Amino acid sequence: MKIMNLYELALLLRAKLKMAKWPFNRYGFPVFPREVILEEPPTLIEPIQRIRCCKKPNENLLSSFSDDLFIKRRLQRIFEEINLYGLFKGFGGFDLSPRIRWPFQQQKFNIWLSQLATAFVALSGQKIIPNFRIGNLQTLFALESYPKNIPYVIGTLGCSKKMRPLYEFI
Repeated sequence: MKIMNLYELALLLRAKLKMAKWPFNRYGFPVFPREVILEEPPTLIEPIQRIRCCKKPNENLLSSFSDDLFIKRRLQRIFEEINLYGLFKGFGGFDLSPRIRWPFQQQKFNIWLSQLATAFVALSGQKIIPNFRIGNLQTLFALESYPKNIPYVIGTLGCSKKMRPLYEFI
């Protein structure tokens, strides 16, 4: 089932999580219980583009640090591809951009959808390392979804004024 509208996808993911009794916080964001967190470090971080061709997925963290268009395509196929996430040691959380200059509601929606989809991956049995992606200071509340003192990933490639090698950010 391919989903075209990301808002419909968010509502569907939310409904599936609610049916599974997944906890939500006062802002309507999914809460990630400590038991779904991958606490041991992976050997490598693989980009989500390699979801079908990684040589040793059971040793690697799958990360969605990628262009938003590519992330949206993965999100639209999440129900078809959910079993592929389980092949990896863990998943680094979806990373849709909440750009600082965007309206607050658009930032909040991208963070909400990213967290909903990441929670859905965790619901399928995959361990996650949360993606602590926020927009401006108004979206800082989104970090309340996670337990304290856990490993996390953050995409920073868009923060550079010039192109830098990927290894400087891993």
